[in-house]
Amino acid sequence: MNAVIERAELFGRVNAVPSKSYAHRILICSAFADRPTEVEGVVPSGDVNATLGCLAAMGAEIRQGDKFVINPLKHAKNAVLDCGESGSTLRFMLAVAAAAGGEYTFTGGGRLGDRPNGPLLAVLESGGVETRGTFPINMKGRLSSGVYEIDGSVSSQFISGLLLAAPLAGGLEIRIKDRLLSQNYVNITIDVMKMFGVDVKRTE
Repeated sequence: MNAVIERAELFGRVNAVPSKSYAHRILICSAFADRPTEVEGVVPSGDVNATLGCLAAMGAEIRQGDKFVINPLKHAKNAVLDCGESGSTLRFMLAVAAAAGGEYTFTGGGRLGDRPNGPLLAVLESGGVETRGTFPINMKGRLSSGVYEIDGSVSSQFISGLLLAAPLAGGLEIRIKDRLLSQNYVNITIDVMKMFGVDVKRTE
């Protein structure tokens, strides 16, 4: 059977493929917002579920139906945060948990423990947070507001994590050394934070 395909005008509507990158960031911001948030279009996956699990362990109330309803946590609970195999979850939650304050143990599976986190941990330690171990990682204390410098050429997730942590720490100035890797992912973080009313000022 032969098929003939002719040119024609395209029209109609399609649903965009849900973005896991946006989902992580929106869920984290929702968990620390000043009121409940409804989030539609999130497709559960191993990585997204890891972030949801960490937020729930810290005290956020999360209900899932045809959409997610997140009631923000009022006081962060000390917890074991299982990041699964998600590097995004680990890097974001390391910074966010440090800014929220408390005692946490970060665990995970697969090759997550092989991912480098040294530059981010060094920043957190310089801000008054105690960390022990390379993986699992034990953390105690609270990140203070201030000016922090970090290498941007290792992972943009470090910068995104610090950005997400900034409102909880009372504001941060993040100075990026070297080049900024995967800048578009940092742009996503800033975009999501603006949805939640956070003012991010960017300079050279």
